[in-house]
Amino acid sequence: MSLKRFAQVFAIATAATLWLGGRAHATYTITPLTINSPSQPTSDLTFVFNTLLNAPMPTPGLDGQSYNYLSVTVTPGASNVTNRVVPYDIVYQATDNTTLDTATFQVKGSLLLNLDTSGSGSLTNTPTPGFPSPSFLLGTTEFHISPIPPNFSSPTLLNGSGGTALFQLNLNTIPEPSSILVMSLGLGLGGLMLRRRMAVKPA
Repeated sequence: MSLKRFAQVFAIATAATLWLGGRAHATYTITPLTINSPSQPTSDLTFVFNTLLNAPMPTPGLDGQSYNYLSVTVTPGASNVTNRVVPYDIVYQATDNTTLDTATFQVKGSLLLNLDTSGSGSLTNTPTPGFPSPSFLLGTTEFHISPIPPNFSSPTLLNGSGGTALFQLNLNTIPEPSSILVMSLGLGLGGLMLRRRMAVKPA
């Protein structure tokens, strides 16, 4: 390999390594953008629309971490509630903190609250079919949301003690085309240099 050619390949490999290293430490933030419902305070239930700050970018091809995006607390002491349906509909915005690219996804469903005279009962979540969206594109990175519907942790509603339900989603990504190209270039360079080294190796 000529010195000029080696310098070109070395420059490409160095730039690719720096770029991949920077993306490996990329973070994103998810914030509630639009709250369609509940649009007002709800009797016996308190909604907290959580923000995920500086969350690490999931490793491409691997399951991401579960994140709590919504909390619903049943008021301690609440009782005598029969089949109360409370819909929720939230649009979240995801932001890549490095590139400032943004994307949105929506979660939608309804809660069913039942409490007897002692305050014991249940809070049941029924997601609307198709929500949250299976995926969204943030810049050149495709995020997949799983499971569909999201996980739901039922609170303990016993003798008026109340409880908090945590709504969670799991984010994972697939390698973007540019990442695949850069990794291929790196592998190709390594193979080429190994081949050259073996070719000039003394017998």
